[in-house]
Amino acid sequence: MSSTPEAPIETKPASRRLSLLIAGAIAGATVLLASIATPIQSAPQINQTPVLSDAAVTDAGRARQVATFASSYKPEVDPLITMPDGRQAKASSYYGVMVDGVRYYYNLSPHVSFDPLGRGEVQPDQIVVKERILVEDGFPVLVYTIPK
Repeated sequence: MSSTPEAPIETKPASRRLSLLIAGAIAGATVLLASIATPIQSAPQINQTPVLSDAAVTDAGRARQVATFASSYKPEVDPLITMPDGRQAKASSYYGVMVDGVRYYYNLSPHVSFDPLGRGEVQPDQIVVKERILVEDGFPVLVYTIPK
């Protein structure tokens, strides 16, 4: 008996090209989907001003309540937003906090602060300071409003 070696199984060039085409399409789609920006909230586009519904009676009390937004993070009430430069901040830092129909802002100077004063949109002589507070971490919080 003569033994002849078996010929290797040849793949058809068309099926090989199809496999490569499918693999390339999957890889391309993966890269495309990974590069598409996710729907992260953008500060100038979506206004998500946190609202304080159980307001204190005095300005000083309301200012202290607003300062708690600076020293704590509650994503269900105060979500992160993305600044145009890619940095993230709490919505309250950018938009302020609504208390009884009045928008209160807080500034964390000398730390980075995204409020109108920190962004340079208003000057110190254009705000009404409600309270200067040292929060539990020991950093100063300036709570203010902007008159209309």
